[in-house]
Amino acid sequence: MTAELWLKKYYPIDAKKAADRGLVAAVEHGQLKYSGCTKEALKEHGLVYAYDLCPVLRTIGDPYVTVMTFGRLTCALCILCSAIHRVDLDVKACPGCPLFEIGAGCLKQGSPYKRFLSRGDPTKILKAFEKALTWAREHYE
Repeated sequence: MTAELWLKKYYPIDAKKAADRGLVAAVEHGQLKYSGCTKEALKEHGLVYAYDLCPVLRTIGDPYVTVMTFGRLTCALCILCSAIHRVDLDVKACPGCPLFEIGAGCLKQGSPYKRFLSRGDPTKILKAFEKALTWAREHYE
């Protein structure tokens, strides 16, 4: 398996396109992306999680090949919610974001996203995305 196959499986469309499809699609996009960050998925595709200047996935054996960065530009929820609520992406809260609405806002101290950034373990953020998906379906479908 390769980095290209990882992208096809876990990040098949960019965040802007997912955001254009609506809130539920944006949540699903994030959920799929982070499901590709389990140790098993990374190992299967020859990737590692690293945090230097920003959180990234890189190929094993060549630390200079970045496959994915994690942040507001690769997050369909950030793109969608900032557009809907006309909020600057640098604010400390993201009203309307399902993660924020369920109490797991990314910028909050100890949030599942911040735990992912510091540990590279997607377990908590995947659980948050499950709850966020339920919230989004209840409020927007």
